[in-house]
Amino acid sequence: MLATVVNLGGLAISAAATLLVSVILANGAGASAVGQFNQLAAVYIVASQLAAVGIHLAVLHFLPLTDIHERRRAALAALLAMLPAATLTGACVWLGAPLFERLLDSPGLAGGVRWVALATGLFAVNKLLLNLLNVFGHLIWLSLAQAVRPLIWLLTAWLLLTSSGVSQTGLGTMFVFGELGVLVFALTRIAAAFWTPVDGRLQPWATRLVRFGVRAFPSNAMTELNTRVDVLILGVFADDQVVGIYSFAALIAEGAFQIGVLLRTIINNRLVSAVVERNGAALSQLWRSTSRASWLLTAAAGLAAALATPFAIDLLKLDPSLHQGRWVLLVLLLGVTVGAGFAPFWNVLLLAGRPGMHSLLMLSLLACNILLNAVAVPVAGMTGAGIATALTFLVFPLLLQFACRRVLGLELRGSR
Repeated sequence: MLATVVNLGGLAISAAATLLVSVILANGAGASAVGQFNQLAAVYIVASQLAAVGIHLAVLHFLPLTDIHERRRAALAALLAMLPAATLTGACVWLGAPLFERLLDSPGLAGGVRWVALATGLFAVNKLLLNLLNVFGHLIWLSLAQAVRPLIWLLTAWLLLTSSGVSQTGLGTMFVFGELGVLVFALTRIAAAFWTPVDGRLQPWATRLVRFGVRAFPSNAMTELNTRVDVLILGVFADDQVVGIYSFAALIAEGAFQIGVLLRTIINNRLVSAVVERNGAALSQLWRSTSRASWLLTAAAGLAAALATPFAIDLLKLDPSLHQGRWVLLVLLLGVTVGAGFAPFWNVLLLAGRPGMHSLLMLSLLACNILLNAVAVPVAGMTGAGIATALTFLVFPLLLQFACRRVLGLELRGSR
C-alpha cells in the first residue's frame, strides 16, 4: 500500500514538474520556446530507444523469474552490453544535428541537439537502471528517481530565464543535467547489484539479453515514436509557435496517460507470471482490478485538466495564444481516457516472450498514426494532429485484443 501511495505521489510530482517546465517557458519566452523544447524532446526520446537497443526491456522479461544471485549477474551483463550502442547512438545524433535543424526548419536547433546527443546515452543507461529498480522490488525508489528528471528540468529552465535567457542550446542542457541527476540518484540504491562480485561468466547473460533486446527494441522505439509522430509531423508543416501550442496541450494529455504507465510498472512482475504461464484466471483478475483503476483515475485527471487549464493560462499570465489549443486538449484527453483501461497492458506480448510479435503490433500502430497525421495535419494543422493522435489511442485496444487472442491464445480480460 505504501509503495502504491508513493508511486502515485511520484507520478504527481513528475507530471506537475514536467508541466511547469512548459509553463515557465511559455511565461518567460512564449509558445515558441515550448515548441523548441518539445522538438528537442522528440529527438531525445526516439534516439534513446536506439541507444538502449532493447536491453532494458529484456531485464523486465528475464530477471523477475531468476534468483537474486542471477539477477546481479544479469544486471552487470546488461549494463556492459548496452554501453557500445549508447555511445554510438549519441555520436550519430551529434553528427546529425544540422540535419535535424533543416528538417524541422528551426534555426539554432542544432546547438540544442548536440546537447541532446550527450544526454541520449545517459538516458539509455537510466532506462536500464530504472527497470532494475523495478525488478529488484525498489518501487518507492523507482518512483522518486523518475521524479528527479523533471524537477531538474524545472530548475534549469528557471535558471535559464533568470540569467542568460532561453536559447535552443540552453534548452538542450536541460536534458543532460536531468539524466545526470537520475543516474546519481538511481545508483545510490541499485549500485550494489553491479559492485557485488558475481561468479561465472557474463557472456551467456549478455548474449541472451542482447538477442531479446534486438527483437524487442523496434517495438519500444515505435511506441516512443508513436508519442512524438504528431509533434514531428506538425513541426514540418507549422512554425515553432504552433508546435508549442499543440505541445502544451499534448503534454497535459500525456500526463493523464502516465497513470496507466504507472499501473503497468506496479503490476509488471505479476503480469509476467500470468502471461508466461498462460494463466487466464490470473490475467482476468489483473484486468478487472487494474483496468478499472486506470479508467477511473485517468478520467478524473482528464476532467480536472480540461476544466483547470484555461483558468491556469490566465491566472499564470502565460502566452494567450495557448488558448488556441483548448479543442486539441479536449480531443486528446477524450482519446486517452477511452483507451486508458488498456494502457497498463500495452507490453503484454513483450512480457510473454514474444518481442517479434510485439514489434509487429507496434509497427501496425505506428503506420496508422503516421498515416492519420500525414493526412490530417496538412489539412487541419494542430487540430488535425490532435484528432489523428486521439484516434490512434482508440485503435490500439482493438489491435492489442486481436493480437493477444491470436498469439497467446488468451483474451486480454482472461481465458476464453
